[in-house]
Amino acid sequence: MFNILTIIPITLFLLLLILLKRNKELKQKVKTKIGVFLIKYAKKSNISCQPICSLESRQLLKEINSNDSFFFSGFSSDKTNLFIRLGFKKNKFGKDIAEGWVFIHIPKQGTYLFREQEMKLKFSKEQMNLNKTFSAGESNKLKIKCLSPLQNWIIKFDGECLFYSPSSHSFEKKENISIKLNCNCLTQLFNFDTDLHPLPLAISLAQQDWSISYFAELKKHHQSHYEQWSNLKGQLQINQNNQTIELNLIGMRDHSFGIRDWNYITRWVLLFGILSDSTFFHVTWVDLPLSHHIKLGYVYYPKHNKYVNIISANDWINFDSNHLPPTNFIFDFKTSDGTQFKGDCKVLLKPQFDINKTTMFFEQPADFTINGLTGVGIAEFSYNSTFRPLNWQPSFSSLQPS
Repeated sequence: MFNILTIIPITLFLLLLILLKRNKELKQKVKTKIGVFLIKYAKKSNISCQPICSLESRQLLKEINSNDSFFFSGFSSDKTNLFIRLGFKKNKFGKDIAEGWVFIHIPKQGTYLFREQEMKLKFSKEQMNLNKTFSAGESNKLKIKCLSPLQNWIIKFDGECLFYSPSSHSFEKKENISIKLNCNCLTQLFNFDTDLHPLPLAISLAQQDWSISYFAELKKHHQSHYEQWSNLKGQLQINQNNQTIELNLIGMRDHSFGIRDWNYITRWVLLFGILSDSTFFHVTWVDLPLSHHIKLGYVYYPKHNKYVNIISANDWINFDSNHLPPTNFIFDFKTSDGTQFKGDCKVLLKPQFDINKTTMFFEQPADFTINGLTGVGIAEFSYNSTFRPLNWQPSFSSLQPS
């Protein structure tokens, strides 16, 4: 016969299952609490909790859609804006290729844009080691090098860019430029695998039907991502007229690696920047097939050298009437310490890219006002083939917001 101590917990468990089936709201709450527990447990054994030297190095591209991406951004109060990306990936044919982006806007002078989807890549095992130069393109036109993990990088570009003239409002010609920057990190690492608050993801996971195959699929599409805020200091050389412009910018650098099929990500919005009191912010809305409406991010307070997690935000920032990201919009979010933030974003320029002919991507310099403090940064929007307009192509005819 069953011992009464065995029967009681089994009976309570069965009653709980029946109750959960009948009460959707309670089911969501229970699954959210379970999700928080599972995420906390997963953090302790996450694969990206590896030595810093290994984390900062290039990662092996083991399978189709493997991605290893290094991104640097910088902005200043005079509206100078810059972002540079060097990404390594394994394409659908199993070939290792690289992708490069260079965007730099100089107020009253113009904008320089370089984008190459399949840059020539001279791969060597030596490049996998830290303190080696990661490079790609003809004559290795785009190079980055880690001098000291989580502290210092060097970025170099030497090549031909599209030039956008503010007088003609068009990309009227091509010009050769050279960029050399020192990236000095200002903050500690924020690792999205280990430092995020578990609640936003747990709320999203609780909305799904759980199964062994569901969690296996989640694991399959996992990406590691970490960020730091940095000072970019160096020079822009415009070869056309031998002009040299000194650069001193604040921005965010990140490193992402894992499986990235751009069309798998339904849509995302990422807002990040620096406010007038030197506070850094990052707020993301992301929608994936297996986890919908995730809202997360952080606020970094320099006085306390502390990140505070975002645990909730407003609903989606939707398209404008032309089915494109809006030029002006408001947003709000809440951090884990209970602080409420209300923000306003005004997009200044609209650089846009078509990725793999499936995803439209906008990396837009923007002005922000959050809780009365002004700031500068980037408003990033990405939509896959589910949302993009039919036959949409990136427009380089103008960078001006419509």
